[in-house]
Amino acid sequence: YKTELDSVGTFLSNVPINPYISLHKTEFHSNLYFTAFGIHVNTVKVSRDNFTSFNLFYDFGQPIDAFKIAAHDTAFMYVLLSNSEIKKSTDGGISWNSITPSSAVSNGQTNITDITLGNDPLEIWAAYGNFQNSAKVLKSIDGGLSWTNITSANLPLTPVTQIVYQRGTMGGVYIAFAGQSGVWYRNDSLAQWEALGSGLPMIGYLTNIY
Repeated sequence: YKTELDSVGTFLSNVPINPYISLHKTEFHSNLYFTAFGIHVNTVKVSRDNFTSFNLFYDFGQPIDAFKIAAHDTAFMYVLLSNSEIKKSTDGGISWNSITPSSAVSNGQTNITDITLGNDPLEIWAAYGNFQNSAKVLKSIDGGLSWTNITSANLPLTPVTQIVYQRGTMGGVYIAFAGQSGVWYRNDSLAQWEALGSGLPMIGYLTNIY
């Protein structure tokens, strides 16, 4: 639902939003207040009137797992397709080019589960699934022209399901796992990943981290 409040917090309206887009994967334009993007199967939909209506933005012809817009330069957009291919646009979504990491840098892993973007529009992370510890997270600082495997040996074997960048930090990202492996964190100053919190039981099957 889209809700409007008055100056004292009273509900003025409560309007349902288009039900077929994935609301938990909604991406907002950082410069255009009423513009937001949503995923529907193979397509990205755009609303330019604060969720009142949606139009086709781009049809990728295959399932979309993630769609991201660089906050500091909205001409840069990234999309994850079929958990296996990452594409980038530098012209606001008009044209797209594949920047998928090679199997050499991902140690043969191909199941990409999520992507996230940093402060710089060229900074991107890719998270990998499967029960393995050879390639959990890859990072690029040149828009996907090259990638670095930043997996550390202390990470759990369980699949990574989500990765989220903490805005304003120097490379601070959080990853969540499919099993009871908790949430882990790493930034540019850390030599390896660190479990978030201590002395608490591990939680499993997180649905979303923000």
